[in-house]
Amino acid sequence: MNWMRCFMQSAKIPGLLFLTGFCTVFAVATSAQDPSSPDYHRVFLPAHGVGDTRQITGRRVWGASAVSEPDSSGVSLSGFSVGFEHEQDARDAAITMCRQRGGNACTVELAFANNCAVVAASDSKSSIRQARPLRRARKAALAACGRDCRVLHEGCALP
Repeated sequence: MNWMRCFMQSAKIPGLLFLTGFCTVFAVATSAQDPSSPDYHRVFLPAHGVGDTRQITGRRVWGASAVSEPDSSGVSLSGFSVGFEHEQDARDAAITMCRQRGGNACTVELAFANNCAVVAASDSKSSIRQARPLRRARKAALAACGRDCRVLHEGCALP
């Protein structure tokens, strides 16, 4: 029976150690959030720009929107691009897409960097807006275009 009592007491030790360690860690983490505590500057807690947020890189990512001259029936075609390192590459890609869709005399109507853009259109008018986030650009383009408009192209060129 003595060995059993000894075993039961020793089985309690790891649980007790775990509980003690957990309480110590919790107490340090809690006091680390109080600027008046000595642990405030000793414990590292995630902050802005430390893996949990997007860091500003200084890198530019480009996108562009192009539109063709209206054809004989008054229809214009468009092209859209995002994700390019250079502005000219984004412009060229948008013009290429416009031409591949059958557009003539395609020209860039907007080149944008590190932003989102939306092209909205109806049979009679169109609108292009850029903003962040994408939903804000979409809302602005549809509001500027009018009631019968729908989104033709949308995308974000972000680092």
